[in-house]
Amino acid sequence: MWHGTEISIVDTKTTDLNLFTVDPATGVIRLKQDYITAGVYYVDLYATDYAGNKSPAPVVCEITVTAVNVLPPDCVETWVLLEQSAEGTALTVNLLTDAIGPQCSDPEGGGLVFTAETLPAEVGGATYTLSAAGVFEVAIDREVMSNFELLVYVADSGFLPVMTTTITLAVIYFKIHLQKILPDGACDGLFQVDPQDGAVYLVKSFNFNDQFNQRWAWTECDYTAEMCNLDGTCTDMADVRIIIVNINDQAPLMISGSNGLDVEVLKEPNIDDGSPSFFDITIMARDDINSPMDVIHVYVTVEPAEEHDPEFEKASYTASLDENANQVGSIVASMQLFDFDVEPHGVDQISFAITAGDDDSNFYVEAAGMNPSLHSIWAEVRVKKIVNYEETGASIALTIRATGSGTPATTTLTISVGDVEDVYVTCPQLFLATGVVENTTPVSTTVGAAITCTPSAGLTFQSTHPNFDFSGNQMIVAADAAIDYETEQTAEFYIVITDTSGFYTNEIPATVQISPVNEFAPTFYPGTVADVTIAENSPVGTVVASIDVIDNDLGSNHMIDPTSLTLTNTHSGLFALSVTEIVGGYHLEVLLSDEPDAETSTGPYTITVTADDADNSETLSFDVLVSDVDEFAPTCTKTAFVEDEDENIAAGSVIITNLGCVDADAGGSVFYLIASDPSGKFQITTPIATGRFGLKAGETLDYDEEGGSQHVVVVNVMDAALRSITICIIVNVNPINQGTPTFAVTNPTVNLRETTKTGTCFYQFAVTDSDWHEQSHGQVTFTTISASSNFLVDQFTGVVCLVKPIDFEGTTSYTIDVQARNADGTASTTNSLTVSVTNDNDNEPQCTHYVTGSQAEGTAANTNIVSLGCNDVDGDGSTLAYISDSPFFTLTAAGVIQNALVLSRKAASEHSFYVYVTDSSGASIEGSPHTIRVPVTITVSSVDDGGPSCVTAPGATTTTTEYHTTISENSESGLEVIQVFGRDLNDLDSPHGIPEDATDTYSFDTSVTDSYYFSIDPKTGHMYVAGPIDLEKITSPLEVNVIVTDGASNTVTCTVSVTVTDVNDLCPVFASTSYQTSVDEETTTISLTLAATDADDSAPANTVTYAITSSTASTGTFTIGSASGVLAISSAPDYDIMEDPYYVLVVTATDNGGLTGFCQSSVTVGVTVNHQNDNTPVG
Repeated sequence: MWHGTEISIVDTKTTDLNLFTVDPATGVIRLKQDYITAGVYYVDLYATDYAGNKSPAPVVCEITVTAVNVLPPDCVETWVLLEQSAEGTALTVNLLTDAIGPQCSDPEGGGLVFTAETLPAEVGGATYTLSAAGVFEVAIDREVMSNFELLVYVADSGFLPVMTTTITLAVIYFKIHLQKILPDGACDGLFQVDPQDGAVYLVKSFNFNDQFNQRWAWTECDYTAEMCNLDGTCTDMADVRIIIVNINDQAPLMISGSNGLDVEVLKEPNIDDGSPSFFDITIMARDDINSPMDVIHVYVTVEPAEEHDPEFEKASYTASLDENANQVGSIVASMQLFDFDVEPHGVDQISFAITAGDDDSNFYVEAAGMNPSLHSIWAEVRVKKIVNYEETGASIALTIRATGSGTPATTTLTISVGDVEDVYVTCPQLFLATGVVENTTPVSTTVGAAITCTPSAGLTFQSTHPNFDFSGNQMIVAADAAIDYETEQTAEFYIVITDTSGFYTNEIPATVQISPVNEFAPTFYPGTVADVTIAENSPVGTVVASIDVIDNDLGSNHMIDPTSLTLTNTHSGLFALSVTEIVGGYHLEVLLSDEPDAETSTGPYTITVTADDADNSETLSFDVLVSDVDEFAPTCTKTAFVEDEDENIAAGSVIITNLGCVDADAGGSVFYLIASDPSGKFQITTPIATGRFGLKAGETLDYDEEGGSQHVVVVNVMDAALRSITICIIVNVNPINQGTPTFAVTNPTVNLRETTKTGTCFYQFAVTDSDWHEQSHGQVTFTTISASSNFLVDQFTGVVCLVKPIDFEGTTSYTIDVQARNADGTASTTNSLTVSVTNDNDNEPQCTHYVTGSQAEGTAANTNIVSLGCNDVDGDGSTLAYISDSPFFTLTAAGVIQNALVLSRKAASEHSFYVYVTDSSGASIEGSPHTIRVPVTITVSSVDDGGPSCVTAPGATTTTTEYHTTISENSESGLEVIQVFGRDLNDLDSPHGIPEDATDTYSFDTSVTDSYYFSIDPKTGHMYVAGPIDLEKITSPLEVNVIVTDGASNTVTCTVSVTVTDVNDLCPVFASTSYQTSVDEETTTISLTLAATDADDSAPANTVTYAITSSTASTGTFTIGSASGVLAISSAPDYDIMEDPYYVLVVTATDNGGLTGFCQSSVTVGVTVNHQNDNTPVG
């Protein structure tokens, strides 16, 4: 697309315009949401260029959305317990609709098809059917069937591909019950059984002693489990015994009685000093040394008592504040209090109050924090309302009381109050004044009344208006006042009043009415009227001139007396004045009151318009000229002439001096044109308005040559309006004797315009031959001796015609040499015709076909950029005029393009426009001016201002040369790593607000090989993982160089350092696939060290620990160093008593330090016990 073109979307055929979006740069259409309904959609696309020009018609895109089956069927449950059906009944369930079924549906509105996992006729001994519509039916036969489950597939029947889900059906036919046996009553309601799976649950909590009314260590609840059919018949399944163990959770303080023990307090406990508040006393007893020991716990809790009163840290406190200074809620003083009792008698129970000294309720006190371990609490006295020195005096004495569990504690707080000046001044609320006259009232004149305030001493008055000042409390006209009613009719401002301390400041709104004076005379617009020309016979009412008259005074002087608006002229009765009132004055039209006649007078008529206000008068004069209208046809004294002339009169001779025709129009004139001249010899000599009739230059009358004695010529006489009359002229030729052929004009010269069309005959060689009237051989022929191929001379008539174009710029003059011979060739005469080519304005200006140039942004206005290289090949000395259609560029008289404004690359990097070049006719040539259009493109280059910089964040001004980030190895392709931010900080003050970084692009320095692992968005600077990164195969950190290029092709390189962290992606590998070792019996000496390595890059991923996870030996026989892998045996084996003197161990190596995400490998270790001769023979 052309630079700057944007694509926009207008959806005119759908009701929802939010379905699609279009990329304005590429025209790619995308969906706005995840999915839409299948159907056909239409999108209209328009293209708009950078100048706002819109394509005349849209491109209509038809988008067909096909249906795709993406959602599986939905069922309420994935496992459905159908029901407990009675024996001999038929169970029928509709899997789509029945409440006990899964209630399946298709979210996409299609139908559902049901099939079973297998298709036998019977499942679990029961005959069932399952229709494709989801109707499941099974006959209940308890004798031949047990519980069964059936896996059912549910598939939708919508669009391909088919989506499926599964449900599981279960049918049961019995319930399980618990029948209590013993003991009676105590076990009631404690337990119940799940009727389907037989699980027994405790259904309520209980206290052993209360439930069973005994202090035994345990008891039993016996039940019989029964399986019951729905018809009520039950069958014993098993006996169930539940043992309930008593927990000794009762701890009396004392045990007394005839056989009891007394527990007494031997030392008074004090929990205030941190001593324990709870004691667990264990008492053990047995009846004899061999009997089991009974144990009982006695728990003693020490309750706190109130024995300490609260006490402030200080008996009195002091503080200070200034009136009006502290905000409400601010802290005045803090104080600490102690209460050495513990909860609930300690500091947690303390509350604070101000009991005296705060009659104005200026303060409040509240607890601010406590430390129970130190038995302390803090209180803060805060400001409740702003303190006023005039109300409280210099000192405030507060009494603070702390109330807790004991006797309240009190302290005093003395607050010193600082006095500040805050007495306010009372002044008028408004100031009004009149009597100030624009441009008239003298400086220092008093304005309005003096301002009186209470108190009045020490006050300063200032005006915020530059035209007014103060002398004391009296407003006066300022020394440099410029009071102008037309600028400001009412002065509205403020009077600022302050006292000497600067504490009091008040602003009084002031209004001063300004009175106008009549200082401006009426003004005519336009101020001058150029001479006006009107055509004679113009109708009455024709507007000769339109004028507005305005009085620039405002107010009562803004008046023009309409009766003063008069018109005087040098021809009374020909003109009249029309007056129409407009805003601020009147619109005047000078009209014709009679039709002017140029034949009577062409003027000029001087018109004077007068306008007056109350004090001033103004006039405007201009001239009116009357132009003639051609209204009369020519008239002639004669319309027929008969003239007798001898042959061989001089060429160009005048035959009739004046044909005598006139035009009665004022200043009218006539001109004469020959309408018929069979001989072609006659002309109206120039100027054609003179009426002179005669022979053409080079033409003569030759009786012999012409073969006749009479010429009839018809002349048309016309005026400027082409009204005409015809004159007939008869020329009788009298024959005379003559000699050899003779040219009428020797060496003639003719002027021929270079734009003369080919085929034009512009000259005829005229010759005479006295023998013409005597014999036919007097006929003269013409031979061209030499001439340019541009011309052709007729051999019989001597007429010279143009046969090829001529060009003044190529040749300005031609010579044609001609010989005239009589019939027998005995006599001849030569002659030369000089053709002077006159210059015409026939060539367009010539310029460079397509002009391009460049200028650096910020260059001063009116600086030369490039020349159009134009010239006018007509060479007439005319000048070329240049006009640019771009407001940003102008041209010099020499055709050099200059910038009209300071160009900004941020606003536009390129300007394409046209320059119109027009030539003009010189004084010596004819032809209409020519205009050509030259396309120009000016590129705005960026000033090398240092180029872009890498910054720390979008919009930031803090630069950086390095970015650091961290990713894990094996990160997925496309994962964003970091974003590099480029910015042209030197262009932040762009007058157009568009920094060069709007066109920043980002790329890698491919010479740095680490860039292989990443990709970068060239527009945004986002860096992504391009492919797998294996830390074990690279050197971390990876470093890449990002090149940021701005719109001026300036670059900066920033380094991105990416630290790749290790992921535990490799498992430990043992040095051997299995290990074998041996140990001598009756010894613990074994020599085996297992070694596993982990190829991960760093700890803890590559930290390996060892453990024995399986062994044929007894637990604890073998151990292994978790870090070293050294195998050891803790107890000596005895070969003689071992059934198999061979141990098999499984040792597992775990990496990642055993933390989450570890990987393990195992190896088998075989240990053979060697037989030793370690027993003494017996017998």
